Amino acid sequence: MASPDNYTVQNRMLRELHKERLARIESHSKKAFVKYGDEGLWLKELKGKALGTQRWASGDKFATMLGSRGRYEELDHFFQSCVNGVELGCGVGVAGLMLAKMKPELRMTLTDLPECIPLATENVDYNNLNDRVAVVPYSWGAPVDQFQANPPDLILATDVLYHHHLFDSFLCSLEAFAALRQDKSIKVAIAYQPRTGDDRNFVQNVLLPRLDNVSTVEYEDPEVGSSTRCVVFLGQMQVS
Repeated sequence: MASPDNYTVQNRMLRELHKERLARIESHSKKAFVKYGDEGLWLKELKGKALGTQRWASGDKFATMLGSRGRYEELDHFFQSCVNGVELGCGVGVAGLMLAKMKPELRMTLTDLPECIPLATENVDYNNLNDRVAVVPYSWGAPVDQFQANPPDLILATDVLYHHHLFDSFLCSLEAFAALRQDKSIKVAIAYQPRTGDDRNFVQNVLLPRLDNVSTVEYEDPEVGSSTRCVVFLGQMQVS
């Protein structure tokens, strides 16, 4: 049996570890300007708090593609006619904010789980995009009634296909948003980093066959030998 002195020591160690963890989170909680191609964003992260409160590779690479003027013309052409987009799993907001910054005629609604909303909202403020970018909680597979009054014409998602138990819910959301529109069709842009056999199987055998007019744009990594691949799938989700 542990003595009272041992309990005191253990409790003190736990308190110190907790303080160190909070200090690490705080050290990453300052906003910083992040360069994306020829442009950039002011962003704040909370590393260590949750998966969605830090930046991820595909979001950063997608933002770089958007910010590299004249380099990824297929992306530019795809988003040209969009006026009202929704981002699923926005995290800190990198992809949706960069798209809104590069497309002044586009309104974006960033969505994620409730714990991610305050940070994404802060990042909207830091980039002075409050007039065109909103942030609301939304879980995949949930009803999309809150978007019915002004149905989006674009769904954006980056680096979200890694939990296999959420794949069906993600697809369900794409179909639900398409069903809101009069023509039952919506543009879909997904930045994807292959990780496991599960996500590869879902993308190749389930997701892509559900999209029409699919094209692929791959990030051209300037770092020779980089193993982190980012592919952007552009297509149309149609429901009956």
